[in-house]
Amino acid sequence: MNVSVRYLVNFSVVTGKKNENVPLQEGATLQDLLNQLIEKYGSTLKKEILSQTGEIKPHVLILINGRSLDQFRERLHAPLSNGDSIIFTFPVTGG
Repeated sequence: MNVSVRYLVNFSVVTGKKNENVPLQEGATLQDLLNQLIEKYGSTLKKEILSQTGEIKPHVLILINGRSLDQFRERLHAPLSNGDSIIFTFPVTGG
């Protein structure tokens, strides 16, 4: 299966890409995708996304098909499907 990944702000700087299609095994989870991306892009990407305890940093916003990761009970173990769209970004704030 393939998922579409978009990198916004710092994530596009770290990866050198704005988007890419990533092949995954059937039944893959967000954790599987992260592992693959960290293997490809190294510790710089890992430090941008994950805390030292391996959790998603609070200021990182990950969307799966437009839904915030916070809406998925499974969080890192959220299942992915063929054609899913994943976006890595930061929350927008302003005033």
